[in-house]
Amino acid sequence: MISSKEVAKLAGVSQATVSRVLNGAQNVRKETKEKVEKAIAELHYRPNMIARSLVMQKTKTIALISGDLENAFYSEITTAIINLATKKGYNTMVYFDNQPNREEIYEHIVSNHVAGIIQSSINLDEPMYDFFSESGTPYIQINRKHKNAGNYVILNNVKAGQLAMDHLLQLGHEHIGIIMGPTNVSTFLDRQEGCFQALQDKGKEMDQRFLKIVDTTTKDIEMAMYDLLSIQPHPTAVLCATDQMALTAMDVILKMGKRIPEDISLIGFDDITLSSHHAIQLTSVAHNIQQMGEIAVNSLIHIIEGNIERENYQQIKLEPHLAVRKTTCSPKS
Repeated sequence: MISSKEVAKLAGVSQATVSRVLNGAQNVRKETKEKVEKAIAELHYRPNMIARSLVMQKTKTIALISGDLENAFYSEITTAIINLATKKGYNTMVYFDNQPNREEIYEHIVSNHVAGIIQSSINLDEPMYDFFSESGTPYIQINRKHKNAGNYVILNNVKAGQLAMDHLLQLGHEHIGIIMGPTNVSTFLDRQEGCFQALQDKGKEMDQRFLKIVDTTTKDIEMAMYDLLSIQPHPTAVLCATDQMALTAMDVILKMGKRIPEDISLIGFDDITLSSHHAIQLTSVAHNIQQMGEIAVNSLIHIIEGNIERENYQQIKLEPHLAVRKTTCSPKS
């Protein structure tokens, strides 16, 4: 099946431009439109799979583009989104962005006449952002945001990073390890910035040996934790960018015969349900995951139903708080 990407390549334009031509946008130059139409004809592309859905009736269906449900954060927020959408009379189709054919996923979404899109795992430089932001289909980003902003519901992640680092500094930790996710993700970039700001406010600098940027896979997180434990002196506290990452780090620490928090304090972010389990009791920078999902659904439905002008961006930041449990304490003297 020919994709809009192939049309764009042959015509020498962006996918967003192809989308605008298919959608009948008026702000496309005549010569550009002709190039796109010529490419469509040469490739025998069937624009009705995407373009017709942009101008015809919409189903009462929301498309959710989610990260991997092995991360409990995504499973919890997906549940909140589906539950509220159902109460509001909308079905939810869930797609996962960890597949190689992401462009086909986006095309499939709009070809299914969805009423709106929730994107929960976008990168700062996501190349498909223009496709859904200019397609005419209402959308909102949740948890993360693109560098061009748009509609979003996120946590104040800079403040979250400050809260986590301040907590460890106030306990008296001097050697603090950080296991952070990729910096092309707004969540991780902002949490890292908050950590650095907290250090700077105390007149301290980050020891780069203690900073590990990982791809969030279990293997990469484990390697980062082993690396931190090999440093002498090793960190007396480790800050992980998510609770899910902290649970992996916790496993490594215990495997190495270390005690938490007596030997190493551990803190995460998101306060997933498992973090408060009596056997785990992970200190975490918390926020209401269900509330985030519900705000995103309500905001998107307001846009879909015309209660909010599409030109008026919905940009919402939720405030974090610290949930202190049993994985952090002052370092041994």
